[in-house]
Amino acid sequence: WVVDADGQPRAWHGQVLGPQGEQLTPLLVACADTGSPCSALRVRGPELLADIGSAALPEACRQRALALGFRSAVCLPLRRSEAIYGLFAITASEPAAFGHEEVALLDELAGDMAFGIATLRLRHDEEEGRRRLEKALEETIGAIAGTIEARDPYTAGHQRQVAQLAGAIARRLGFDEDAVKGIMRGASIHDIGKVSVPAEILNRPGRLNELEFDLVRTHPRSGHDIVKDIEFPWPLAEMILQHHERMDGSGYPRGLKGDEILVEARVLAVADVADAMRSHRPYRLAVPLEQVIAELRAGSGRLYDAAAAEACIEILLAMPGK
Repeated sequence: WVVDADGQPRAWHGQVLGPQGEQLTPLLVACADTGSPCSALRVRGPELLADIGSAALPEACRQRALALGFRSAVCLPLRRSEAIYGLFAITASEPAAFGHEEVALLDELAGDMAFGIATLRLRHDEEEGRRRLEKALEETIGAIAGTIEARDPYTAGHQRQVAQLAGAIARRLGFDEDAVKGIMRGASIHDIGKVSVPAEILNRPGRLNELEFDLVRTHPRSGHDIVKDIEFPWPLAEMILQHHERMDGSGYPRGLKGDEILVEARVLAVADVADAMRSHRPYRLAVPLEQVIAELRAGSGRLYDAAAAEACIEILLAMPGK
């Protein structure tokens, strides 16, 4: 039997039946003065009851044990360093069933069990820590995205759509789920830098002049600077900084080329262009799907990562209603 430090059963082999055939709770002998099976939990070491009939037990405990057919027992605490996780107890129907060699072997087994319990608890704590971190990251990213949405609903809706499309592209390209999650997180805030651009410029109908366009072009670096000091498990700041770079070096802000551009940013760039063209803006109507595909094919390998562009085209063509 294995019981926890509170005397509650966690695992056992076999059944103990009462007078009416009912199954009894598989605790060894719960001493009334301790509330725990035997005293091994108090002394923190093995306890051998070679003959329960003559052992120093409260009479009520002895009579109950004898009535259940117990004649000898060995109790071993499941201990690891200073921690006690519970008790490992074995009973027998005859006296002196356990010798010192058996007790030593069982004590080693109890140590292995305690090590296993400690390891499982550590994994549980680590997993719980990861869940808390993930929740904190979600809340941080959600707060950032909410800041954009409150100021510019067009940009906010665009970011959500880009995140879904970028995630679909990444999956089609064989990215693992953690990388897909990172790409989607980065895509969901990739335009955060536009908070530094006056809303009247972002939402103005018609073409921008050169000075206004230069101001809009600062948003990748502004976005990078906003999130660069936040610790994420993915390179979100670089994704934001690079999502307007182009394969031939004609992009901004750094004019990166080819493999100099983060692969996540290359996926994001394709999704960003595709969704921007397919979405209505204050200054223009949405572009037909055929023109979006034509743009991606014309820029494949030159402006856009070829594999990402092809994956995006396949996804767009498969969309219901297109």
